Amino acid sequence: MAGYVFLGITYGVLMVSKGMPSFLPVLTAAVVYTGSMEFLLTGILISSFNPAAAFITAIAVGSRHLFYGLSMALGTALYMFLVQAVFV
Repeated sequence: MAGYVFLGITYGVLMVSKGMPSFLPVLTAAVVYTGSMEFLLTGILISSFNPAAAFITAIAVGSRHLFYGLSMALGTALYMFLVQAVFV
């Protein structure tokens, strides 16, 4: 948990040092699920905004969560199969 606190502080300092309002780091932390996308979002917001590039970047960075979800689903399915095989 301490790592998240220091990353959050770092992100807040980065956003404010780039001229963003102080509520924006809190807002993006509540809305953006991919933590590394928050750091990329800083550069995206201060440059000339290209919505298509921002969307593709967000999808590419967030796609790693797909693999986490797949591995959890496969692990859960295997666990349920083993439970039924042993107890039924």
